[in-house]
Amino acid sequence: MAGPAEADIRREVKIILEEADLSTVSERNIRELLSSKFGDAVETDAYKKLITAEIEDFLANLAPLEDTHEETEELVLSSQAPLGQARGKRKAEAVAEPSHQAKIARSTNSAQEATFDLSDRRQVTVRSFKGTPLVDIREFYDKDGQLLPGKKGIALTTEQWATVKASAAAVLKALEAETEDFTVELTAQRKLRVRLVGKNLCVDIREFYEKDGEDAPGKKGISLQADQWESLVGATADIDAELQAFGAPSTTKPKESAGKGKAAATPSPAGPSEAAQTIKQSSDTLPVILSSNRRADISNFKGSTFVNIREYYEKNGEMLPGSKGIALSAEQFRILKNAASDVTAALSSQDTDFKVSLSSKRAVRINQFKSSTMVDIREMYEKDGKELPGKKGISLVADQWHSLVKGFPALEGALP
Repeated sequence: MAGPAEADIRREVKIILEEADLSTVSERNIRELLSSKFGDAVETDAYKKLITAEIEDFLANLAPLEDTHEETEELVLSSQAPLGQARGKRKAEAVAEPSHQAKIARSTNSAQEATFDLSDRRQVTVRSFKGTPLVDIREFYDKDGQLLPGKKGIALTTEQWATVKASAAAVLKALEAETEDFTVELTAQRKLRVRLVGKNLCVDIREFYEKDGEDAPGKKGISLQADQWESLVGATADIDAELQAFGAPSTTKPKESAGKGKAAATPSPAGPSEAAQTIKQSSDTLPVILSSNRRADISNFKGSTFVNIREYYEKNGEMLPGSKGIALSAEQFRILKNAASDVTAALSSQDTDFKVSLSSKRAVRINQFKSSTMVDIREMYEKDGKELPGKKGISLVADQWHSLVKGFPALEGALP
């Protein structure tokens, strides 16, 4: 389409929505703001469709909540309706809002919603969105004497909720032991963490995004104080019963990355999802010991097998995987193995310009730090046109690299 680029329109719509009061701003208001910046081209049908789609995507991802908490059976869409309300006129009569209590059953779109209190302003609601059952943990605000859902919160799928439940005992231990940085992976982008908020340890359930090669916490999520977490755990049986009413299976298995293995069930430092993989000793020759606290072994994650080169730490007499390290796919490992002689030669000659690409974002390089020359196996990211090393990876001194090379046959033999 002629006129401003679609990416520019999408970006500006998101900026407007993030700064706007969704209870008052309308789609027409947004188009007027866009017109003042991009001109009248945004009033054409093609741009109107683009703007509408971007608004609906924003609302679906950020807060498909106030719509569902209004007892609406059928809506006639209106571009002038405030975005934070149901965008249209109600044809069915509203059902009176029940009083705020420990458990509230509401009739919404012919289905039942059950809400359980975690505190005066925080609730967990079992609801359905576009046919998907969700466990919505959210902070509410008071408006005209009525509690309405706010932006602070997160809606979990049944699988994510199952992972949260499976981690309950480990989370409790982390809270009791005042262990910070305990992490459970819910998805590639979502994590449950025990972390310090102010002076209090909280259970933080949050969505993450990538920034400069590292995972950064996003706005979508909520931090629960210890008593709120206990209230959530105490309501699990009732929450599960309500999920079944929406057609969810009676038992949903948590994700393998967070539901199995000591690496996931024991508090460990926060880090990339690879640190939470299930690590299995495949034979008498594995793991390959690189040093007193480093090893290479085979790990399984989401049905795939990896060569996991990682630093470990000791807790209660056990060696547990830490966040420093990298898990290579079978293909990446074989590229590394085939280049071993070249890497060794570059290490010996201290060739810091040497590089072997393992994938579009992963590479093996020779680095120097103080008086040591090391083999660096790392994930890279791009910034300002330059390729820079990210957090995910590990640097091996010469002895550790030579130990890894000696263990290549055993690691290769354990791969599928």
